Amino acid sequence: MKQLLAVVVCSIAVVAASSASTGKVKKSDVPKPVRDAFAGRFPKAAVKAYLKEEKTKCGGQDCYEIESMEGTVSRDIIIAAD
Repeated sequence: MKQLLAVVVCSIAVVAASSASTGKVKKSDVPKPVRDAFAGRFPKAAVKAYLKEEKTKCGGQDCYEIESMEGTVSRDIIIAAD
């Protein structure tokens, strides 16, 4: 239950800050460790889009937002490239 709450809170925060993305990118432009981390955590989710986030939003690191759906649940998750 705590994990679900954390995902919901994270999703709300990401939606509120979504204006800081630099734009959509192709799946092949997203580092494999980022894609693997998402797939490991949400194996049944269908990815709708990949976006590269501004480094200022991610503490100076490259990070990516993955927009997804799993059933009726929509998720926007930000994952650092490191």
